[in-house]
Amino acid sequence: MKLTIQKTALAQALSAVSAVVSSRNSLPYLQMVKMEAWPVSTPENISITATDMDCFYTRLVDAVIAESGVCLIPASRIKEWLGIITGDHVVMETIENHIKLTSEGGGTIKFSTVEAEKFPKLSGDAFTFIALTDFAPIKHIAPCIIGSNEGRPQMEAVFIETAGDSLICAASNGRQVGTVTFKVEEGNKPWTPISLPAKYVNVVAGLGKCDLSESQNDLHFMSATFRLSVRKTEHGVPNWRRATSNEQFPIVGSITVMRDEFAQAVAQCHVHRGNELGSEYGVRVSLAKEGNGMNVSCFVNKTGDSYSNTIDGRIKGEFPPVILSTEYLTPFLQLQDDSPIKIEFTGSKTMVKMNAPELGVFYYFSPMFEKGAE
Repeated sequence: MKLTIQKTALAQALSAVSAVVSSRNSLPYLQMVKMEAWPVSTPENISITATDMDCFYTRLVDAVIAESGVCLIPASRIKEWLGIITGDHVVMETIENHIKLTSEGGGTIKFSTVEAEKFPKLSGDAFTFIALTDFAPIKHIAPCIIGSNEGRPQMEAVFIETAGDSLICAASNGRQVGTVTFKVEEGNKPWTPISLPAKYVNVVAGLGKCDLSESQNDLHFMSATFRLSVRKTEHGVPNWRRATSNEQFPIVGSITVMRDEFAQAVAQCHVHRGNELGSEYGVRVSLAKEGNGMNVSCFVNKTGDSYSNTIDGRIKGEFPPVILSTEYLTPFLQLQDDSPIKIEFTGSKTMVKMNAPELGVFYYFSPMFEKGAE
């Protein structure tokens, strides 16, 4: 194999596919990425693929191919080298059990490789097109499951289903449920609900606009320049609809506030507490009605100090005082500044709902009610 490739394009492709490589894997060929230079008679593209056995991520990059071939390359070491060399292009060629790279600005380096035949292959199952959309909104519910480590498989995935001309994604870690609804541009064929493993959620959110397809064993996110194939989980999905049902948790009141004002008040609680954790899951923040607005406050047990701030809001119905963990609030504090947030209270006092309707994002979680709030 011998080819000439743009340095920046190579570095970007290696960075993208490396997101699915596990550094803890002891198999040498799973710590490397596969590069294929197709025959010169085909369009002059090369494919760069990484896998952890459950996910295959391939990027296509333009190159000038002198000799076709296949090899495995150490992505992390090559990225480091690309970051310090000069010149816009790199010449790559395989020599026995090594790959040789030469930069335009001068300098040559060799890396050892392993047999490309050992690299796993993706199943060739036929797949069915489902929808064309941008999966970026899925990032809004990622905090529900990323790093939750609950030990329950159904709590370590995003549940995805179609609904009319939209996709609904839901996630839960057992303490909270997050959902996001977004439109699709094409397709939206009715299909069996599926689960996307949590560790690939952020990768999918960064893909941009792409097709979603399904085969017997995998989900496929595809465009003209990439393909991400993720093995579907075999377990069931949580009954998130029951947990978010207004029939089970009837709404008795709500308050609507601006996200940026709420975020600032909660951030001040963090500063005042000195990042002291009030519970296992985050800083405890109290919410209570004050006049026509909402009081956000926190208390430091060690010193007896307290902080409070009142922000304007639109109140409807009842407003029982509650204590919330900032772990639950984090996804909303990261939304765009002009997003209104609606906090709803249920009559059973076992569920609070936070909604950002303009973004299609909804969170549901159990609060800790103040003593005597009954």
